Amino acid sequence: MTSSTIATLRECMRLTFPPVMLQLLEEAVKATPDFDVLARIMALDPVLTATVLTLANSPYYGSAQKVTDLQRAATILGTREILKIALSVTYQKHLSVALTDRGIDFYANWRIIIWAAIAAELLAERLCPETADQVYLSALLKDISLLLMACHEPEHLAKEDNGPPLTALAHGQLERERERWLADHCLLTTQLLQEWNIPLHDPKCIEHHHDLEGIDSHSVPTQCIILATRWAELEIGAHHPPAEVVHFRSFLLRRLGLTREELDEIHSRCIQRFQTVLSTLGIDESPPDERYYQHGIRQMQEFHFLASEIATAAGGKLDAARIIGRHLKWEWGVDEWELALGVPEYRDWDLFRASRSNGVVCAQQGESFEELGWTLSHGAHFPIVARGVHLGELRLSKRGLRGDVLKEVGLYVSFASQNYEQYALRQTVLELKAHTLDQLPVGVARLSPKGAIMEINNRLRDFLAVPGVERGADLWTSLGEGKGFARDGQWDNFLKDASARSLHKIFCLWQGEHQAHDSCVYLAAEKRTWQGREEILLFLEDVSLVSGWEFKALKQGEFLEKLVGSMRDTVFTIDVTGRITFASPRAIDLLGRNLFDCSSPTHSFQGEWGPQMLAGAPAPVETVLPSLGAAGRTLELVFSPLPSASGGMRQWLVVGRDITAVRRLEEKLKRMALFDGLTGLLNHYQFHVVLEREVNRSRRTGRPLGLFFFDLDNFKTVNDNLGHQAGDEVLRTVSRILKARLRKGMDYPCRYGGDEFAVVVTEIEPSQLEHLAGRVLEAVQEEFKGVLGLSVGMAMLQEDELPSSLLRRADQASYQAKNQGGHRFLWA
Repeated sequence: MTSSTIATLRECMRLTFPPVMLQLLEEAVKATPDFDVLARIMALDPVLTATVLTLANSPYYGSAQKVTDLQRAATILGTREILKIALSVTYQKHLSVALTDRGIDFYANWRIIIWAAIAAELLAERLCPETADQVYLSALLKDISLLLMACHEPEHLAKEDNGPPLTALAHGQLERERERWLADHCLLTTQLLQEWNIPLHDPKCIEHHHDLEGIDSHSVPTQCIILATRWAELEIGAHHPPAEVVHFRSFLLRRLGLTREELDEIHSRCIQRFQTVLSTLGIDESPPDERYYQHGIRQMQEFHFLASEIATAAGGKLDAARIIGRHLKWEWGVDEWELALGVPEYRDWDLFRASRSNGVVCAQQGESFEELGWTLSHGAHFPIVARGVHLGELRLSKRGLRGDVLKEVGLYVSFASQNYEQYALRQTVLELKAHTLDQLPVGVARLSPKGAIMEINNRLRDFLAVPGVERGADLWTSLGEGKGFARDGQWDNFLKDASARSLHKIFCLWQGEHQAHDSCVYLAAEKRTWQGREEILLFLEDVSLVSGWEFKALKQGEFLEKLVGSMRDTVFTIDVTGRITFASPRAIDLLGRNLFDCSSPTHSFQGEWGPQMLAGAPAPVETVLPSLGAAGRTLELVFSPLPSASGGMRQWLVVGRDITAVRRLEEKLKRMALFDGLTGLLNHYQFHVVLEREVNRSRRTGRPLGLFFFDLDNFKTVNDNLGHQAGDEVLRTVSRILKARLRKGMDYPCRYGGDEFAVVVTEIEPSQLEHLAGRVLEAVQEEFKGVLGLSVGMAMLQEDELPSSLLRRADQASYQAKNQGGHRFLWA
């Protein structure tokens, strides 16, 4: 810290505040303030006296009689309380003028300051009541040096429009302050108060008021100010994601050992006094949609957990829209709305529309938000914004919606925005990887331990150029048939040797009398265990762009660097410390850096990330390399020790390969595990998963759940007379009828097996379930002209009933319907 900085602050203080400010401060730190001195000080400023009396008469203090003079106010409230009010008013009055003149929004900062001071005092009243007044004073003054420096250097400290205020600590702010002023504002304020001969009860209260991580090492009064500081930053102005508010309130509950009701009481008292001070001083609160403090703890927790489902959406933006639609219907009964969801970086926007008749549909796709064709131009608009980026908007008609409902929806949308951002980031990264992979000449396959093809991508299928290459075919045989490869002994040894975990080979394909090569192919294979079974991942890359001269260099042993340069993999060599000694062109900017410092493993890695992992035979590690492109790349790094000369430093070869194609194949297999291949309905296994999930949801929400089970009447006759292909078409037709007649997103049709079907029906009354089953029965009879019908059994979930019991009752009812001649439905 320099003396010039302190001198600057003293001068700013002199120009900003009248002498009465310093006099009030001197009196405030006394053990017993003198009312006569306070009265003489305040007599110098009649406006200050009037404001103090207005506050003393506010509902917060609950005076039974109107307070008309300072003597009466001191008798009712106490001299120290009057002093605190006078100091707060003087502080606000003069700094607001100074900062507003310099283009800085003082009121946004004042709201945070006054909330922190009030909250700190309320916390201190519970934890250290003897110092509550001093805690209030310290919290009120903790940022004064920062605001004074803003008066002196407005061009450096002015924030962007709609950005967080100065007093809301930004990432890296303290470090930037130390670089510019040789001390941060916490230490500057402490030093400044010492210069003014203002002896605080504990100067460390101010010096460490942002040290939330180290809170346990500080005194109880300091802890009160640290907690109040963070609380104010989160509650005021909505500059933080709402989930952070939920997490902090839960932290307060645990930290202070409070019940939710006790914290609600502190929160309520803080709001009441905060609003009283703002109202008396003529200061508006922040906009309604930015006041997190107006929402209770329980409500914010409920919306936080509800909206977290959006981040798990797996079926594109339509799935995210359907999840939001379910929430709107469950919580507020809203089933007609419009919703825009976008990924601005990729100019990818969708407009979804919901109605009672059609459910949720994608009404329009476009490249910008502005070109979307809204029909709800009036009504309530809720922007979907995360970290300042506009990601969409929800629009509702205000008809029949109360103001408190709209306020709740606004809070929900703030949580939904954060979770949609997480979904969009994850989804777009996957799509970008998939797009990149499709542009690369890389074939990918999953093989059995014996080398038989289990799955291949289209790129490899095209490369093999052999019609009918299907599951179970031998890879090397397919290579030989398509490209003239001879059976390779090294490949056979790789398959037989259990200790051989990876293989890398280069093949050059020859044709013609002069043996002019057509192309070179790079093959990489690796054994792994997936879902408890051994398999082989194989990558095949055409590197035929290598020129003739480069091919000669390859035969002469000078090929390595040029070949690596033409590969799509990223290649390094590292020494025993992890320093990169060679890098392929894709990662040339990493040359000389330490691999373990400039990269980090993904969450799937459980070991110790550092040079120590090079001991033994390191397993492949999925790693993020931020330096490779603006957004970074995720590569699977394979470490292989290189032979070294006697006495030479040992090195390792590191190959980083993109395994997105494998992930896509895995995702495809997951989808196949969910749906019946013939009808496209949920399969037998997934039916039981859905039934158990919806039974649990019904118990939790109290909403009714139904099930109807049926098989086809006379289906065996169709199979026997017309053949199994005709039978398959009948099953597909029944599937189409179910999809058309059932409610999207609320009813779950499944093929139970053979010609048996089951439908899990949510949020439905018995009469509605019977009507729904009747619609399906009529549609099937009409489609097949009465030749085929249904024997339907229906059941409603009973209290404490198991899923297996519900299914058994519906199945038995279906059996009874069949015994009564079919073409009917019966209740269990």
